[in-house]
Amino acid sequence: MQFITSCQSRELDKIATSKFGISGKTLMGNAGDQVANTVLKFYPDTEKYKILIVCGKGNNSGDGFAAALSLKKFNPKIYMMYSPDTFSVDANHYYLECIENNIHVQFQEFPPQSYQYNLVIDAMLGIGIKGKVRAPIAEWIAWINNQKLEVISIDVPSGLNADTGYLDDNTVKANITVTMGYEKTGLYFHPGKDQCGEIITADIGFPTLDKPLSGICWNLYEEKYAKRFLAPPPKDSYKHRQGKVLVIAGSRGMTGAAILTGLSALKCGAGLVKCCIPESLNPIFESAFLEGISVICTDNDSGILGPKNFKEIVKEVEWCDSIIIGPGLGVSSDTQELVVRILESCSKPVVVDADALLSLGNNINSLSDRSILTPHLGEFGKLVNRSKVEVKDNFISIIEEFMVKYDGTLVLKTAPVSVIHNGQGSLNISGNQGLASAGTGDVLAGCIGSLVSQGLSTFDASKLGVFIHGMAADSLLAQTGYRGMTAKDIVNEIPKVIREYEIDSL
Repeated sequence: MQFITSCQSRELDKIATSKFGISGKTLMGNAGDQVANTVLKFYPDTEKYKILIVCGKGNNSGDGFAAALSLKKFNPKIYMMYSPDTFSVDANHYYLECIENNIHVQFQEFPPQSYQYNLVIDAMLGIGIKGKVRAPIAEWIAWINNQKLEVISIDVPSGLNADTGYLDDNTVKANITVTMGYEKTGLYFHPGKDQCGEIITADIGFPTLDKPLSGICWNLYEEKYAKRFLAPPPKDSYKHRQGKVLVIAGSRGMTGAAILTGLSALKCGAGLVKCCIPESLNPIFESAFLEGISVICTDNDSGILGPKNFKEIVKEVEWCDSIIIGPGLGVSSDTQELVVRILESCSKPVVVDADALLSLGNNINSLSDRSILTPHLGEFGKLVNRSKVEVKDNFISIIEEFMVKYDGTLVLKTAPVSVIHNGQGSLNISGNQGLASAGTGDVLAGCIGSLVSQGLSTFDASKLGVFIHGMAADSLLAQTGYRGMTAKDIVNEIPKVIREYEIDSL
């Protein structure tokens, strides 16, 4: 299933008009028809409803006027909060059509005191909003949300960022969202997703394109891909063929991060896992990670890895099929220097996670196309020199800027998680808020690194690793609830998740 951004939506409108001769007026009329069809389908006793259509001044309002024409026999009422001289040409056309057809159209800048309606069609903002909703629309949104009525939003609920799902304080809470042509990315990112109700994708006559739209092509990750990749291993397989993972992780106070990462890599199917660990932490590590192999690195009881360990570690790089670097590694300058040297000398697929991300600075161009970055929004902000708030509000456009410079795979921990590579973006379909717990990111890094070692491409391994990680959380929910879910629980649930796909493929 493909999604588009607000910019791609506008581009699609232009292509339909300039290349295929489909007028904006035609698209708007079709949109109105589809909104009306949705009303008739979901509210078959439509004559019992008092329908109000609230119109702003953009093309979204034109869709509302067109919907009123298609619902004419049900006597809808239109409140418009702006003067007709602010309307676009196409919206003005349908406004005048409503007047000519004696549909009740009333200028009403602010909401009325009466509460006589029970079905409202939200045609106020659509995909145009990026920041704070202002008066008078903010007042209208509050008025709609404070009443007990059915709400249908056109394209996206007013107040919702169509790209990121970011919510203004005033955002319509819809029962149904009728989105035109393609679903918008913001309809699937939280917290916006919860404002949309049921999403109906309406065909309004957009042409079939012979080439992709500009920017990233976004799709939903489908379970069928997991089934494709999680067939049982060959019957004559052995541990060296099953994937060899090198984990460079852990520091004093964060040995658990290395343990979780290594265990996760094994639980996802890697045949062998070695972990480079400071010598002083090795007794703790080996007591908890019986199936792994320690690469004991001299640390003079400092509890951290540094440049002096480079030669010890680089020998193991030749042995492995994939590398995971960063979980619990620490932020000392010595450790960061080591990370830089390893990444600069490494030609193997490498998952760069957690503390290792801090070493990158402006050196993104030095990473190979076989690298995988796994930041949360705050870490991503540091990579792109933006504040966390700015990234949160604009991450779709910032991702596009970033991926022009970066040839590898980006696993951005949005909700849901986004995986991007080579012009393709994937939204994960699994997982829940129980993953908001210490150590779950280490588990995810282990999943991805393990799957890469087993021969998957960095993009496929990242998408599948994120999916498995989320499915483990979903599987645990009935047992642990959200608050009781831990990273260790996730690790132990992973084999159960994978097993179901292995059995299905037999």
